[in-house]
Amino acid sequence: MKTLKDFVLRQNIKLGEKLAHGSFARNVLMMFIGTALGQMASVILSPALTRIYTPDEFGVLGIYMTTVSVLSLIVSLRYEVAIPLSKTEEEASNMIAICFASLILFCTSISIILFFVDELPGFAKQAFGLLWPYRMMIPLGLFAIGSYQIGVAYATYKQAFKVLSKTKVYQGYSGPIVQIVLGLSGANIWGMIIGFVIGQASGVTMLFKNLMHEPKRMLKTVSLAKMKFLMWKFRNFPLFSSLSVIISTLAGDGILLITIPALYNSTVITGFLFLINRIIGRPLIMISTSILQVYLGDASKIKDSDPEMMHKRFLKLIRFQFTIVASWLFILNISAKYFVPIVFGENWTDAVPYIHIFSISYLFGLTFHPVSYTLQILEKQKRSFIFEVLRLSSVFGVLFGSYKYNLDVMTAITMYCCVQAIFSIIFFIMMYTAIQEVRHKSRIKQTL
Repeated sequence: MKTLKDFVLRQNIKLGEKLAHGSFARNVLMMFIGTALGQMASVILSPALTRIYTPDEFGVLGIYMTTVSVLSLIVSLRYEVAIPLSKTEEEASNMIAICFASLILFCTSISIILFFVDELPGFAKQAFGLLWPYRMMIPLGLFAIGSYQIGVAYATYKQAFKVLSKTKVYQGYSGPIVQIVLGLSGANIWGMIIGFVIGQASGVTMLFKNLMHEPKRMLKTVSLAKMKFLMWKFRNFPLFSSLSVIISTLAGDGILLITIPALYNSTVITGFLFLINRIIGRPLIMISTSILQVYLGDASKIKDSDPEMMHKRFLKLIRFQFTIVASWLFILNISAKYFVPIVFGENWTDAVPYIHIFSISYLFGLTFHPVSYTLQILEKQKRSFIFEVLRLSSVFGVLFGSYKYNLDVMTAITMYCCVQAIFSIIFFIMMYTAIQEVRHKSRIKQTL
């Protein structure tokens, strides 16, 4: 009896240490709860949305989301990723100023271009033609997402994961609810796009209100000279990281939402892909994103002081994520043919085969997602850029090769998923190698 009590006591002590204030596990838990509650809305409300909106309308929303998601990656020239690397509050304030200056300039430029361009040429018209009537919503979506990204980076620097967690809940519920209300009023595609923008913007005010307690004091520390110095100091982020992350997004599922309508003239399949992302990707991403944000803040601080800890955490997170991803995909693949027509409606039954196909790429891609910023943290932007260029080239080759040789769309997507799985494994090897290099340098320093 005493042995059992001692064991229970030891376990409680270990649990208490893991969940102590400011601990890695506690921060991940807070982020997970907020993200889970927010993403739960997308899952719970999806059956209502799929009955209000058609697969074609989902397809247009998918094209819009892909467009703003890709462009949002460079609205701040990737300087927001450097905010958690700031050494002082003054440096962080100047980095925020750099990011917002870039965001405002970028969104203004895009607005002017979209206003004066009446019609798209050739291939661009095939890919974005259905989105063009709603093009002026693109700058609004960009500003909403860009502002939130800057806020998230600052929250990571401040280790304010509780506040960040709350904003995830606001975002998760506001967007789908607005989409349902507008859809019932007959807003159609406008309802989907406006709801998405409102969902993205809903957490921004709360984030900055809770983090910037003394905005005037922060503004006083901002100067043009300091901004120039920091822009040069972190120049590799806009030079390599910005291009790398755009290419990465295009080389991911984003490319399908653009090329499938253009090459195969089917927004229905695009709608299927959008739904698959919701029922496969969203539940898994809410876990991996929770870990990713905490990993970014934690690894940024220990990469130099304790690379051994970074190495252990890197492998531990991958093992944990693989277990979650594999289990979820197993359940979905067994039950998809039963629950998809019942939950989402008969119009979505043809999406089931694509669930099986996409499981190939999701298994590897989402397993490594929680640690995907490793090369950025270790400032290996050039390697990341080269990798993404090769991946995008391979993906483009598969899709356009399939079209050229008249392969059906399902075969093209299957080949695409296999290529993604292979490159995800290569990406893991690159990240692991980079960590090993840091560990080796640290050991050399200790022996000197």
